[in-house]
Order: sequence, then structure tokens, then C-alpha cells
Amino acid sequence: MREPCCSEVALSSEQRVNRRAEVHFHLCQDDDAHPPVDMESVWANHVDGGFVLDGIPFFTREATFGDLVAVLADGNGALWFDGIQSASAHSLIRVFFFDADCVESVLTFLEALGCATERKMASKLVAVDVPPEADLCKIQAFLRNETELGRLDYEDALLRQ
Repeated sequence: MREPCCSEVALSSEQRVNRRAEVHFHLCQDDDAHPPVDMESVWANHVDGGFVLDGIPFFTREATFGDLVAVLADGNGALWFDGIQSASAHSLIRVFFFDADCVESVLTFLEALGCATERKMASKLVAVDVPPEADLCKIQAFLRNETELGRLDYEDALLRQ
């Protein structure tokens, strides 16, 4: 098997100018059709040696914010994830809200602890980037408490701390 190589990827003129592109991830759905899609796209910046993800994934477990990833282009020029070149120290948590009234207060608390969040507008799902300097134990304890109160459920999708 050959090594993934970003230099083989033909970037569009817009991608060359902006040095920004979407990296696509194949997703495997379970018997309950979860996740609800079979692919996900995450924005990334082109750098020497690959693409650095600068979006927070909602569904993939393969990479997260700050990872340097290799990609391969398909026949249409779409860039597909082909492995991690260098993993960041960021962790990824997903939060699903049962109580819409607590969403803003939970996000405010997480952001005060240094987390970044991305929210899917059409759903109750929030992707949480936990940077290495954030207190992961405090974040998990808070989310466990909110889960016990029936307000949300969460998943430690990709932990690196």
C-alpha cells in the first residue's frame, strides 16, 4: 500500500488561493441508521504535508480539530480523509440535548472552560472541541451531572488527554 501523499492531490484554483477545503469522511451507519448520514465534511486548511482540520466533526471518530490529515482526491476533485499525519492534543465530545431550555447555559459553561462548540441547527446535537489546556475531568463531571438530571446525553467520541 502506498503512503498517502497530499502533494498528489490536485487542488482547485479556489482551494489554491484560499488554502482551505472540505475534507470528507466516510461514515458507517449502524443497524439503527446512526449516524443519519453516510459522509461528513469538515473544513481544513492546506499546509505543507496535508490539511489541518479547523472544524469540529459531528460524527466521525477518526480525526478532530487540529489534526494534520492526509487526503486523496476522487474523480470529481473531492478530498477524502486518508489517515492522520499528526494528531493534535484536542479531544472531541458530542452532546445531545433532551432539554432545549438548558442548551445555552451548557454551551456557555463549556466555552468558559475553554471549549469551542459547533451546533447542528436542525438537530439537538452539539460537537465540542476540548483543547489540551482545558480541564477534561471537570468537563466530563459537569456533563455526567447534566446527564443524571435528564437534560442531555454525551459521548466521549475521541479522547486524547
